[in-house]
Amino acid sequence: MNAKWVKLKMLKPTTFTLFLSVLLIVAATCNVKAETGTRTYVYSFASLEVRIEYPFETYPNRSITINITTRALATLNVSYILLDLYTLHNLTREEISFHNISHISTPKSFRNNEWFNKTYNIFIPEYAINVLYGKLKLKWTLTGTVERDTYERELTVIMSYLKSLELDRLRNENAMLKENLTNLNNKVTELNNTITELRNNLTAIQHRYEGELSGTRSTLVVLAVVTVFFVATTAYLAFRRPKQVW
Repeated sequence: MNAKWVKLKMLKPTTFTLFLSVLLIVAATCNVKAETGTRTYVYSFASLEVRIEYPFETYPNRSITINITTRALATLNVSYILLDLYTLHNLTREEISFHNISHISTPKSFRNNEWFNKTYNIFIPEYAINVLYGKLKLKWTLTGTVERDTYERELTVIMSYLKSLELDRLRNENAMLKENLTNLNNKVTELNNTITELRNNLTAIQHRYEGELSGTRSTLVVLAVVTVFFVATTAYLAFRRPKQVW
């Protein structure tokens, strides 16, 4: 098991991040019970049950509460239950161990159906990013059997999703910008409709006055012809009038 984790630490950050994503999906679909605001990871094997309750999501630079409950389903002796907490560094994207929980650090005997519960306040460092996960280390022995079987496990527990205040701010700003853009588009549409209506009104006015102007021109032409004819007739009569004899 140790060789496995040594190999894991040698993986590139991107490969390790992909590995964590796969583990997150597996944890979400298999042994993690999701509730509103919290999640519960349950491991049960060989008469030992361990429950870990933690927040579904949180922010860096804040404190969270982790509750661990150990329950014996038979008579057994627990050598240790340890939970080492890890996250990814926001600069290097490498895994960083930032806290160690010693739920049971010295051997402790349990009777059948006996349980042990404790709550821990954990501070999430400011450099943490993406996810909080733990490496759960267990060792226990069944004492109610002749064989006294001993078990040792090391498990990876994907825990809280780490949100980003800056990302939340950008998302809110993006939503506001989208809303403002929608409002502007609506106003542009209204202005376009108003301009179209004004153009239609102007065209109607132009057509009406063009007809009126055409009639006025015709009238003026007739009036001019009549006037010219009248002037010509008057001049002609004036020249044709007989002279008076004195």
